Amino acid sequence: MFHFLYKTYTNSGKYYVGRHSTKNVDDGYLGSGKWVKGIKDNTILKREILKFVDTVEELKREEKFLLEGVIDDPLNMNFNNNSTGFAVGNLNPAHSEQERKRRRDHNWMKTEEARRWVSENNPSKKDYVKEKRREQAARQFREGTHNFQIMKQKAAFKPIGKL
Repeated sequence: MFHFLYKTYTNSGKYYVGRHSTKNVDDGYLGSGKWVKGIKDNTILKREILKFVDTVEELKREEKFLLEGVIDDPLNMNFNNNSTGFAVGNLNPAHSEQERKRRRDHNWMKTEEARRWVSENNPSKKDYVKEKRREQAARQFREGTHNFQIMKQKAAFKPIGKL
């Protein structure tokens, strides 16, 4: 596994620095920051490897040190000075089947309590909402713009012959 710090940049001088761990150094990875993801044409981006390290812990330390040195540069496009990258592959616990199952099974919205709460707090069941809807329907009825009136008018209109 290769662990390295990199700099992704454009011809304008703007750049993003980060860390990456991979089995293939030439995997085309450019970064996961908002600036990098926001660029639609990735062909304008270039990546330069700044430093290789041996461990993930060392990689995180080096990235933090690197970010502290460049965060005030106006050309730096990093969102913040934290080393906030996410683990990928088997290093990310959310990728394990057990973790996905645990999250599925412990979803609060699937509980009876949540269903009851949603039902009780549904805005369409509130008295003031019902009253507003009644007022709107009455106004539309007076103006002749209520849905059933429009449908009735369309049904009554039948063209006579061809023009």
